[in-house]
Amino acid sequence: MRYTTIIFDFGKVLVDYDFGPAIKKYIPTKELQMEFASVFCSDDFINQCDLGFKTVPELMQELVNEHPVFAPIIRNINLTAGDIIPGEVEGMRMLLTELKMKGVRLLGLTNWSASIYEVMEAYPEMFSLLDGRMISSEEHLIKPDIRIYESLIRKFHLHPSECLFVDDKAVNIEGAVKAGLNGHQFKGASDLRAFLTQSGINLS
Repeated sequence: MRYTTIIFDFGKVLVDYDFGPAIKKYIPTKELQMEFASVFCSDDFINQCDLGFKTVPELMQELVNEHPVFAPIIRNINLTAGDIIPGEVEGMRMLLTELKMKGVRLLGLTNWSASIYEVMEAYPEMFSLLDGRMISSEEHLIKPDIRIYESLIRKFHLHPSECLFVDDKAVNIEGAVKAGLNGHQFKGASDLRAFLTQSGINLS
């Protein structure tokens, strides 16, 4: 079918991200880097950031309290978009531009803390193509909780059967499908372009 609205995840779909270089920037030894990453990059900590009930500085202070050995590192870390975002995902800005020219409505749905605004400001050419967005930390819900998809549907008055949700994580696709949306697991711009063409969107 030809989708009237396509909803994009941000990280690993529109922009890439990698905490590795930032951790190496602040921590000299590989062993300590791995120990720190197991805490700072854990699913639990990232989910807490993305839920937005507490600010990232508050959560960082909790890490200091729980892991005092990392206190000097955590207190000195000042991550910027440039530290963790190496760039746009190749081919996606062109694809979004073409979709917009075809009259497809483009929305964003991301699990991210309030720091996403710094990322969006750093990549205005990409994010300005979106007609709207929903950020987990503002909803206090994260994918794949069905409620965040339902909230998106209500906010933008969507007809789920006419929408496609694109995310790099299969579990998030499963959540979207449960909410009535169509889903496609992202494996690169070329793969998505081919899928959309097969779905009836005439792309160049």
